[in-house]
Amino acid sequence: SHISRHHQRITRNDLVAAFMDEWFRKESRKLAEKAPNVGVERIEAALRSYTTSLAFAMYKARLNEVVFLEPNVFDPDQWDSFAPRSGPADTAGIPDRDMPLPPREGSPGYWRRWLTNADPTVKLLRQASPLRCVDNTIHGFTHQ
Repeated sequence: SHISRHHQRITRNDLVAAFMDEWFRKESRKLAEKAPNVGVERIEAALRSYTTSLAFAMYKARLNEVVFLEPNVFDPDQWDSFAPRSGPADTAGIPDRDMPLPPREGSPGYWRRWLTNADPTVKLLRQASPLRCVDNTIHGFTHQ
């Protein structure tokens, strides 16, 4: 029919993109009330970056959910991050062995940058993102 020829096909990606755009706009306005000196545009950019980087890290690790507990003094990743290493000096002349190790990808410490409660900004971004949380330890995106 004449009408169907003029309709564009809407894909699942189109729907997800429209949903996420609306989510980011709505949640950014809410966050701006909690942080009025930051500005909605800056908050929306941070929220998009936070969500995208977490989604990519989970995709790269092939995880639909991340189990994360706030670390304590017995967190092996925390201890390992300050263990001395031997290695060549970096370009600034600082020996590699004196630099803390970043948390291993996929380790509990690796997810800290996205899921910690210790950083109030991270906590607000996590709460505003489309994540579901079970027992305050299992985190996954609402829409897979």
